[in-house]
Amino acid sequence: MKKVILLLTVIIGIMSCSKPDTEEINGILIGNFIEVAPIGERVTLEFSSESELTQRIKDFDIIPTYTIKLLNTNQLELSCNECDESQSTIVLYRIIDNNKFEIGGFYPADSTEIMTFERN
Repeated sequence: MKKVILLLTVIIGIMSCSKPDTEEINGILIGNFIEVAPIGERVTLEFSSESELTQRIKDFDIIPTYTIKLLNTNQLELSCNECDESQSTIVLYRIIDNNKFEIGGFYPADSTEIMTFERN
């Protein structure tokens, strides 16, 4: 019985020291994603790493990049690298699966629109 209790204590200790879920969730968002709703193929997002995002908007020549900071499991802080504004934008997101996620308050600026993206 003492061995079982010791084993459970060790397992719980290891689990509490492992990486937080937020880092694992953010790792899913690596690669190219294209908007499928509400307007298909309007915006393409490229997550080149867990800390950088490139946004391509159809019919626009401007291609801004953002530095990403994960605030919690549902919020990202985006700082535009080419923009004059020094204030960051906080956006909400929800990962549906490894190939699909939703993000709100991202485009157009100050929008409350929920956008759905799928891996390209």
